Amino acid sequence: MKKLRNCIVLSLLSVSAVGAPAGAKKVPRVFVEGFYGLSSVNPTDLNTARSGFVWNGTAASAGLFERLPYFGGALGVRVFRKLMLSLRYEWQRQVLSTTEVGSGITVADYFVYSPVFLLAELPLTFRRWMFTLGGGAGYALKFEFHQQYSGTLEDITYKANPIVFCGRASLGFNLSAHLGVFAEVLYEKAVATSLAAAQSYSAGVNGSPITAGQTFKNSAGTSDATADLSGLRYGAGLRAMF
Repeated sequence: MKKLRNCIVLSLLSVSAVGAPAGAKKVPRVFVEGFYGLSSVNPTDLNTARSGFVWNGTAASAGLFERLPYFGGALGVRVFRKLMLSLRYEWQRQVLSTTEVGSGITVADYFVYSPVFLLAELPLTFRRWMFTLGGGAGYALKFEFHQQYSGTLEDITYKANPIVFCGRASLGFNLSAHLGVFAEVLYEKAVATSLAAAQSYSAGVNGSPITAGQTFKNSAGTSDATADLSGLRYGAGLRAMF
């Protein structure tokens, strides 16, 4: 009986040794990312409508929305070595040139886009290199067009909270078992078919006052202007793995 017990123990140890070979390294499961990059967008309807606004009877804010720097972070977990799930947060903002529209009065337009995504990605590893490919969906916590008018010290805000989508590819290099660097390319689909004024404002645009809930109109004033911040994002960052 004692011999049989010893044989069973030895057999289990042998199976364990095959399943977890000596010297095998444990793959980190939890990861944290921090990143910075630049988006390339072309919100034609928004740019055209915005440039048609006349402030103080003189001029519109100069410039176009086309490059939004972004930064943010992600917290994720690696599941069964074959899948990475993460919660990703971004902050994107572009401020256009300040334009004088009267004696000592200026206006500056800017856009803020701040989404949170749930992403699923497939990792492919080779030695210290790791390539990921995946995507997901999310929600825009902020999707706001601002017109900051110094004449009344008002920040006129039109906003929406659309559902957004993201596809992402990244290439990373592990500097150690727990720290790596990566480059990323994303495509984000972020569209709001209308933007509404957050409140009423005393400043008037094109001679008309702005009331709460009033939608931002196209250049002809006949329909709501679409704000389409869809486009590519290019960035780089650090990845810590635990």
